[in-house]
Amino acid sequence: MRILILIINLAFSYEFTTFSEMTFPLGMKDDGTVVVGTDFYERAIIWTVDDGAMIIGDGEFWGVADDGKVSGSLKNNQGLEEAVIWQDGELTWLGNIPNGNSCDAFLSSGLSISADGSTVVGMGWQNCSVEAYAWNAVNGIVGLGQWNGNNTKAQAVNGNGSIIGGWAEANSGTRQSCVWDGDGNITLLGSLIPSSNYGEVTAISNDGSKIIGFSAGSGNNHTEAYLATPSADDYELTGLGVPNNFAGTNESHAFDISENNVIVGQYTATWGMDGMRAAIWTEELGTMVDLKDYLSSLGINDFNNWDFLKALCISDDGTIISGTALNSFGNWATYILDISDELGSNIAGDVNGDETVDILDVITLVNHILDSESIDLNGADLNNDGFVNILDIIEIINIILDN
Repeated sequence: MRILILIINLAFSYEFTTFSEMTFPLGMKDDGTVVVGTDFYERAIIWTVDDGAMIIGDGEFWGVADDGKVSGSLKNNQGLEEAVIWQDGELTWLGNIPNGNSCDAFLSSGLSISADGSTVVGMGWQNCSVEAYAWNAVNGIVGLGQWNGNNTKAQAVNGNGSIIGGWAEANSGTRQSCVWDGDGNITLLGSLIPSSNYGEVTAISNDGSKIIGFSAGSGNNHTEAYLATPSADDYELTGLGVPNNFAGTNESHAFDISENNVIVGQYTATWGMDGMRAAIWTEELGTMVDLKDYLSSLGINDFNNWDFLKALCISDDGTIISGTALNSFGNWATYILDISDELGSNIAGDVNGDETVDILDVITLVNHILDSESIDLNGADLNNDGFVNILDIIEIINIILDN
């Protein structure tokens, strides 16, 4: 069953789509028009704006390229899950890593695809251990190697396939966040605390400048979402925080990032299978917050009978979010939330909404400070101190100078 709700008023507009055929939306086309994933029965599913949800077969889909290629895994003629590309109803079976073989019902998995459709990344099986791989049409599957003989998994890739992310297993069995370059060289990212290297990379921005995932947390956080950016010699990890909760442990995870730096994920709110809640991070917020609370702060209060469990995908422009929800009947379902007005212009310092930060934003903010009753701005409190004043003007000037 598919439900579409369109809300328009003077304050905001949004579209809310939900359907029960898919439980976990695992990948989204950059413009938000295609969502792929799986359900409780482990069936691969594609949803499109025009056709709704379609069940393709046994397996799961994980990513969508701009040209419509879908990566994932499906059961082959031998009953084994094999990495595959689906496009316009046609299947391309990708095979396995060199010298690989099956383990139980698994051969290989396609876990992400680059935006340009050139590269699929995932993992292949060999003697019931796994190795990360990258696939392209010229070379086929190329193994990225194991780490000191231990398991590796690739589950994220940037827009042109030049940076791949995932995890590498330590001798202790701990998963460690890592990235591979185009030549297959691996770099471990570490974690938010020096005493533990636990973590995973979950997504990479198209230009490769932003990497997200989760790791051992900072402070009182046990597991914490992070944003990693290249530094002079390595990567610098920034913790994204954990919303207040009643779980007894502080845990957050980041799953996807837009090209204007909106990050979506989840946190553990209470114990139990339904205890996770969707979370969102923006530069203006500075920390992860509950998605429903964030919507409420925008004036969207129509979801009192819904629980947003996970926020798994976000469009490039940050306006469309998809994830898993517990609907008003208590059933798990996929939701697609389009907040075009509220997230469409999410550039820090762009107070006049022209998608550029320049002297015009300074002038607009000065006029707002001089006469706030005549000029109402969203996002004017750039330093998040609860006031709009000269300090926010300084913030805009620093943004302009940094650019």
